[in-house]
Amino acid sequence: MKASDIRSIACIGAGTIGASWASFYAYKGFPVTVQDVSAEFLEKCKGLIESNLAFFVSVGAEDSLETMKDRIRYTTEIGEAVRDAQLIQESITEKYEVKQAVLGEIDKYNTDAFYCSSTSGLLITEISRYSAFAARCVTAHPFNPPHLIPLVELVKGEQTSQETLDTVFDFYRSIGKEPVKIYKEMNGHVASRLQLALWREAIDLVVKGVISVEDVDTACQYGPGLRWGVMGPNMIIHLGGGEGGVKKMMTLAPVEKWWGEMASWSKFPEKSWEMLPEGCEAAMHGRSFKEMAQIRDERLIGLLKVLGKL
Repeated sequence: MKASDIRSIACIGAGTIGASWASFYAYKGFPVTVQDVSAEFLEKCKGLIESNLAFFVSVGAEDSLETMKDRIRYTTEIGEAVRDAQLIQESITEKYEVKQAVLGEIDKYNTDAFYCSSTSGLLITEISRYSAFAARCVTAHPFNPPHLIPLVELVKGEQTSQETLDTVFDFYRSIGKEPVKIYKEMNGHVASRLQLALWREAIDLVVKGVISVEDVDTACQYGPGLRWGVMGPNMIIHLGGGEGGVKKMMTLAPVEKWWGEMASWSKFPEKSWEMLPEGCEAAMHGRSFKEMAQIRDERLIGLLKVLGKL
């Protein structure tokens, strides 16, 4: 199967991530079937999807809200959802036994479609361990919210075929995503590990009284965060070294001394349990979670337009 042969999508799991994926696929013009175990879950999902699609309309989507909504069907039956799909985007509970059981059900109805798990940290080798069709299984981890953030981490398991990895990569790229290929399975994949490394240092600085929660976020947002929105950390450092590049920065900058002073703990400091929630609440300045999410999404849209990703 080629990337261009993928014409119909099944989204298994109707939570926040599943709804976001379904929204994105409908926005991109694909017929989508969303499946979950109960009608109640699907009804909540429908509300999330309609909100996401309305947001696309508000920022200039070519298709109308009704046109995009009409591309989506909802069902509680896995067989109905996956039977005619060429790509299955799974976004269910982060438990191996649950994902393995669902994949077993999918295998009964469709043995050809690419199975793309949105798992944020589980290993695709273990998820597909009991599948007779593990070659078509791959991790396809998005960053939240998937309908806006372009990154998709593609992780190859022990049984994943190179053809699966390459074709799924081509497919995501063809619809405006920015996929990366990860050839070695690790808990948390890559981007989350990078994010957690930064978060640990941010927490440590707050707990030590160096800076407030709000100001450490500001320092990241309007400093390195701006640069990381246009280039990654290695290239930014490389450019910072001038003609000498990254090798010059490795030689001249006191990086190793600073690393020696930075946080290395692996459990949240006791003080962080109070300081972080209180600091985040204060930084919201009375705005609701919904209002903050809207601010986030509007800014993301602006950045995506600058980057040519919307």
